[in-house]
Amino acid sequence: MVCPNCHAEYLEGIEVCADCKVSLVDTEPLELPLQEIIWVKLRSVPGQIYAEMVAEVLQSKNIPNYIKSDDWAGSAFGISAVNLAGGNVTIYVPENHKKEADEILSEILG
Repeated sequence: MVCPNCHAEYLEGIEVCADCKVSLVDTEPLELPLQEIIWVKLRSVPGQIYAEMVAEVLQSKNIPNYIKSDDWAGSAFGISAVNLAGGNVTIYVPENHKKEADEILSEILG
């Protein structure tokens, strides 16, 4: 597992970068070295639970992704956006998977 922001490597079982507070990416399905991937964001989803649900479906389709909280408090203090009113979370995917990921997100969230 690798952080898509700082490229730190983590042991299997760790899911969030301790420094960047973003979800880690499994490097096995990546077609390019992590440093060469252009990450683009999908539309925001309402909270961590929905983001994790979408991320799980993306992973099952071999689409690499990571989750990042849109709110300042979630990033600065490690507060889960799902616990805050109006808290949104953004999912990032490689640019070459954006169209397919957008379709999956629309199927799940409408």
